[in-house]
Amino acid sequence: MDYVTYYRRNMCQFIQEYLGINLYWYQIILIYLMNVHPTIAIVASRAAAKSWIVALYACAKAILYPNTKVVIMSATKNMSSLIVEEKIKKELQPRSRRLALEIVDILTSQNRTEVKFRNDSSIVVVPALESGLGNRSSLLILEEFRRIPKDVVDRIAIPFQ
Repeated sequence: MDYVTYYRRNMCQFIQEYLGINLYWYQIILIYLMNVHPTIAIVASRAAAKSWIVALYACAKAILYPNTKVVIMSATKNMSSLIVEEKIKKELQPRSRRLALEIVDILTSQNRTEVKFRNDSSIVVVPALESGLGNRSSLLILEEFRRIPKDVVDRIAIPFQ
C-alpha cells in the first residue's frame, strides 16, 4: 500500500522505476502537471512527443488506479486510434516489459479501439460525434482539442465525467 500511495503521488517515478521508461525533464514536468491539475492543455510544436506523453500518462493512470476508464476523444476516431495503435501498441508496450504484462488485450477494430488492463482498467477511443453519447470515464483526454467543436465538448464529452 505504501508503494501504491508513493507512486500515485509521484507518477514520474512510477514510469521510470516500475515501467522502466526514461523521461526528459519537460516530460516529467508535463506528467506531473497532468497528475495534479484537473485540466491541462499542452501546446507544443510538432515532434514534441505530445501524443506519446498522453499515451504514457493514460497507461500509468490505468495501472495505478484499478477500474479506471480512460476515454480518448478526438475530432476523428482515426486520430485518437493512433494513440492506441502507434504509441501504446507499437512504441510503449515493446519498450516496457512490465507495461506489456499489465495489458491483457488491445482491440483495434473498425468499431472499437480499446486497451484492457489486468486490474479492470481500460483505455477506450471515442470519436467526437453523437455516437459517443452514453460513455463514462474517470479520465477524459481530448486529443487535438482545438479541432473538436465546443458544442460537442459541452454536450457529449463533459458529461462523460
